[in-house]
Amino acid sequence: MAPSVARTDRGSRAPPAPAGLSSEAGSIPAAPHTTPQLALTEPEQRLRALMWAMREAVTRNADDVGTRFPEEARRIHYGETETRAIYGEASLDEARALVDEGIAVAPLPPASDDRH
Repeated sequence: MAPSVARTDRGSRAPPAPAGLSSEAGSIPAAPHTTPQLALTEPEQRLRALMWAMREAVTRNADDVGTRFPEEARRIHYGETETRAIYGEASLDEARALVDEGIAVAPLPPASDDRH
């Protein structure tokens, strides 16, 4: 991402065109605004489909506990609440602490619309 920098002494002068190109309007075509598509190999496409299917199965069959995930995972592990499938959010440090306590956790593949 390009930073927004205020101009001071240049006024409204446009930057010079690259060598060999005219600075007239229309001489430099604008790049289309599209999201680049990755060229995936067949095995990569199958893996991506399996990851999305796994995420779909988890979100369909488990309870979303959100940011309470570490707390709920501990309560289930130590028998303080009924055993059930859950998913939610945890920081890397929280996830490591759960693993150190012997609680089995795994990251959920990102959603297809998750751009972060």
